[in-house]
Amino acid sequence: VDDNFKLLGMIKETEEIYALSDATFNCSSFEGLALTSYESLSMGVPIISTDAGGQAELINDTVGGLVHFNENPTPEVYEKEIEEYVTETLRVVDNID
Repeated sequence: VDDNFKLLGMIKETEEIYALSDATFNCSSFEGLALTSYESLSMGVPIISTDAGGQAELINDTVGGLVHFNENPTPEVYEKEIEEYVTETLRVVDNID
């Protein structure tokens, strides 16, 4: 993980970060409509997100991928959710153009 991810903390000027990014992940369990999603899309960066809140109104297969959020999941459901993230991430990365 250390070779592929960098935790940068609070950043006020995000344009450069989005320009360097391959994808944006929003793993929220509660969300209205994430500003991060708008910022990401405005920079042409695909989004992989839970379907919490209004994310499904903004994100479709042409701009990213959605993963169903499960409240109070069992270990089996949690594992399925992780598999959905992997599947959507691979689909998006394979179709990045």
